[in-house]
Amino acid sequence: MTTPQTKMHRYGILLVLIAATAWGASGTVTQFLFHTQHLSPEWLVTVRMLLAGTLLLLPQAWQDIRGIFDIWRTKDSRRRLLIFAIFGMMLMQYSYFVAIDAGNAATATILQYLAPSMIAVYGIVRARILPTAVQTLAIVLAMAGTFLLVTKGDMNTLALSPKAVSWGIFSAGTLAFYTVYPSYHLIRWPSPVLLGWAMIIGGITMLPLGQPWHFVGEASLVSLIGIMFVIIFGTICPFYCFLESIKYISPQEAGTLASAEALVVVLFSIAFLATPFTLYDWIGGAFIVLTVILLARHPSQHKR
Repeated sequence: MTTPQTKMHRYGILLVLIAATAWGASGTVTQFLFHTQHLSPEWLVTVRMLLAGTLLLLPQAWQDIRGIFDIWRTKDSRRRLLIFAIFGMMLMQYSYFVAIDAGNAATATILQYLAPSMIAVYGIVRARILPTAVQTLAIVLAMAGTFLLVTKGDMNTLALSPKAVSWGIFSAGTLAFYTVYPSYHLIRWPSPVLLGWAMIIGGITMLPLGQPWHFVGEASLVSLIGIMFVIIFGTICPFYCFLESIKYISPQEAGTLASAEALVVVLFSIAFLATPFTLYDWIGGAFIVLTVILLARHPSQHKR
């Protein structure tokens, strides 16, 4: 007999898998918009955050318009929100999009999943302790996976441009910060309010670069459909589903299941964009995803 707890657990798993699939599909569509429709990463990130943030806040404002401004009432919450919005939300999305533009969605997504290893290293350094055997293995696998993705096994050449590699790794760092920093807010404020304000602030910060009033790229119905897909199905839906899933399953389990995004974006990129993916890419990607699973199944016991 299925218990209510089992049903809720399955519901949480379903939510995070929906989020991972949507993120993977969105990465593929983003690559299409950059490489085929010639949109600029700056323009798309700015428009994406401003529209997605507004659409997240509107239902909350309809229910309680005063409540959405509570996060601004104290100096501490304002400071934390601004730091999270600029150094977490905005930099994470911008660096990921630039990595896609300079390379492809598959490798950019896989490189971004170096974030758990970075979080593990941060925890080890801050706690001033020796890494566990699992942490050491995960970090070695992450480094080996990155090497295979970047070089295709040949130490004398780079298979990806330095720009794609550097922005992909930087995006992992910003994802690590995005994951670690907002724990205070996620407990205190509703997820749509936190994400909505963070995206709006990030979008406003990007205005000098993005200039949404100055469209760059091919203006067509295909571009419009792609942009709306990235905003709705690649931003609002997956972010909401992922944060909701943590109500029913553990953050470690959610993080592990979210790594399915890497497989989704690889399969979509091969199927729809004919992105070449070699044996070294598959092995390197598998190594990095394995680090996510290892670190999620054996979380560190010290406090960050």
